[in-house]
Amino acid sequence: DKLARDNVELTRDILAALEMAGSPVRFVHCGSAAELGEVPLDRLPVDESFVPNPSTDYGRTKWEATRLVLNARAPIESVVGRIFNVIGPGQPANQVFGRFSQALAVPQMNPEQTWVVAGLTYRRDFVDVRDAARALITLGREGKTGCVYHIGRGVSRSVGEGMAILAQAAGIEGRFVEDQSAGKGPADSVADILRILQ
Repeated sequence: DKLARDNVELTRDILAALEMAGSPVRFVHCGSAAELGEVPLDRLPVDESFVPNPSTDYGRTKWEATRLVLNARAPIESVVGRIFNVIGPGQPANQVFGRFSQALAVPQMNPEQTWVVAGLTYRRDFVDVRDAARALITLGREGKTGCVYHIGRGVSRSVGEGMAILAQAAGIEGRFVEDQSAGKGPADSVADILRILQ
């Protein structure tokens, strides 16, 4: 399927090509917090020693790709940046903040509209895409080969808080209600970022 092709097969092909090239090369892989699956609340913030147990197809394919990268052979020097919830400019509409931001940009939008949102109470470790990019560049220069590094802010905030911040920035009185039909996700997700700060 598309997830397996994009996340696993493409990673395998890139690693094979780099291995055949024969020259030492640094490979920084973008992992995902979705690899972890459900993390018990008493393990939060979660560090890199937690054994992933992904619960979604996306998480499973990202974890499979991460394992490929960590098992890569010389001349590849591999590092994994496991990114938590990215937010920021250009966020796509298939993600809640991206969808809301795009709606806010429409002049005729009803400022009193009620928004039905999945997971309003879910807490996530939201990290700006620009900070995540800087972290990946730093790992390329300084990360230890064969290591995973969590990329986040080390704190979590609820989806509802994020929506309220966007509404306030746009100068509207947004009203948000929980989408009861949506599937369940982890109640909280927050990264232990001590390793990447060292």
